[in-house]
Amino acid sequence: MVNEQYLFSYLNREKPEFTKTIEALTAQRAYNSLPKELKLEYAVHSASLDPIFFKIDLNWIEKNLPPYSLIVKKYIEENLSIEELEEVKGKPRKLRKLLAKTMPREWIEIQEEYSKQLWYDFRKLVIPVYILGIASTYLTTGNPYSLLYWASGIIPYYALKILAYKTKNRRTSKYLNSIATVYFLGRFGVSAVLSAIEFGYLAPLIGRQLEKIWPYLPKKARRALDLIEKRLSGIKLKEFDEKEIVDSLLQVPKAVQHKIPRKAVEKYLEELENGLIEVENPRKLLYKPFILSYHRRRVVVRRGKIVDKDFIRKLARIEGTFIKEMERKVEREPWKYLGVDLINEEVVWVRDIIGIYPVAKRGLLEGIIRKEGYACLLGKKADLISRILEESMSKRSFIKK
Repeated sequence: MVNEQYLFSYLNREKPEFTKTIEALTAQRAYNSLPKELKLEYAVHSASLDPIFFKIDLNWIEKNLPPYSLIVKKYIEENLSIEELEEVKGKPRKLRKLLAKTMPREWIEIQEEYSKQLWYDFRKLVIPVYILGIASTYLTTGNPYSLLYWASGIIPYYALKILAYKTKNRRTSKYLNSIATVYFLGRFGVSAVLSAIEFGYLAPLIGRQLEKIWPYLPKKARRALDLIEKRLSGIKLKEFDEKEIVDSLLQVPKAVQHKIPRKAVEKYLEELENGLIEVENPRKLLYKPFILSYHRRRVVVRRGKIVDKDFIRKLARIEGTFIKEMERKVEREPWKYLGVDLINEEVVWVRDIIGIYPVAKRGLLEGIIRKEGYACLLGKKADLISRILEESMSKRSFIKK
C-alpha cells in the first residue's frame, strides 16, 4: 500500500504535470460513475475530461499518479503499432493524426455536443449585436430595405446550423455544418475571420489574464463576471443546500469506482459527518474564476504553530475538551487530526475544503460532487501513506538506538 511515488506526486500536485493527471483522473472517475442518461450533461461542462483517460487503466493512474507526459507515452505505446511508432518519429503532426483515429466514440459524441452548446452560447452574444445593428442601420438610413440585408445574412446561416444540430444522421449533420461555415465565410468574410480570431485566440488569452488578476478585483466585479459567464454557458443556479451536498459526498466512496485504502475512506466519511471537511459555496467566496467545483487544502499548522484557530475550536467541540488543551494536542501530534501538504518545499498540516457550485442540472451537480469527493479521497490516501512512512521512520530510528 505504501507508495512513495504517489505521495511525491500528490504533494507536488500544483505543478502542471501532476495537476493535469489528478484533474483528468477525478473527472473521468466521476463521469464513469454517472448513469448513462446523465453523463453527457456533466461532460459538456467539464474542462478536465481527457480523451486519453477513456481508454487507459485508471487503477494504474490512481495507484501512482504519474506525470501526464508518462500517461501520454503509455497511451501511445498501447494504441499504436511498432510500425506506426517508427513512422511518426520526429513527425508530431502525423502523430496527432494517428492518435485522432484512436479516440473513443464516446469522446467524439461529447465533442459534438460541446460544439453544439458552444454555438448556442456564442449565439447569445451575436443576436444582441445583430439587433443593435439592424436598429441603428434603420434609424440612420430610414430605409426598410436595409433590414433585408441583415436578415438575408444571418437567417440562412442560423437555419443551416439549427438543421445540422437537429438532424440525427451524423453525415447529413456534418454536411449541413460545412455548408453553413462556407456560407458564413462567403457572406461575412472579414468579419468571420475577425470573429474566429477573437473567439479562438483573444478570448482564451483574456481568460488567462483574468485568472491572474482575479484575486485583486473587487468582489462586486468578480460576482458580476462570474454570473455573466454562468448565464452565457447556460448554467442555471439554485439555492446552496449544504446538507444535500454533504449527503451526496458521503455516497462518493460507494458510487465512484476506486481502490482507495479502507482507512482513508473511513477518515473521509468520519470527517464529513463531523463537519471537519468544510463544504462551501463558491458563489460567496469566488475563489477562482469560471469554475464549478474544487477541492483545496487550507493550512492549520505551520512551523509548529496554529494559524487556523477556528478549526481548532471545531475540533475542541467534537473532542469535548478545552480549546487550549486541543491546541497543545494538535501542535504535539498534528498528524492525528490533520492532513499533510507541501508549500514552497515546507511541510504543513492542513484541513480539507470542498467547494460545490449550486447548479440546477442534476447530472452536472452529481458529477462535480463526485469529482471533488474523489479528489478529497486521494488526499486522504496521501495522508495515510505519509503517516505510515512517518511511523516506519520512527521505528527505524528506535531500532538504531
